Amino acid sequence: MFRQTGHLRIEGGIAKQGLMIRHLVLPGGLGGFRRIVDWIGEELGTETFVSLMSQYCPVHRAGQYPLLGRRLRQSEYDTLVDYLVDRGFENVYVQALESAPSFLPDFDKTEPFAP
Repeated sequence: MFRQTGHLRIEGGIAKQGLMIRHLVLPGGLGGFRRIVDWIGEELGTETFVSLMSQYCPVHRAGQYPLLGRRLRQSEYDTLVDYLVDRGFENVYVQALESAPSFLPDFDKTEPFAP
């Protein structure tokens, strides 16, 4: 994708073209964040736009897996933000941890899609 579009270009607050990498942060360091960030910096450059999503919310059977059965801790998220900044990334978007529950649909009120 990066070869096709290049770095994100924003005009008047609207993304016009380019790549933004969105990474969902998982608790306990799952998901290989550091390895991914290192690869992005080496292969795409530290000017790459990165959206660090904090909205992981354990649902359904996640509680059966200790590493996935909890929400992200502020200290974990802050450590990852610091990791990006320490490696020279400037175009980093972050979320408040409190936003996690608001991204879940109300499954009791939704109906299956029927074309």
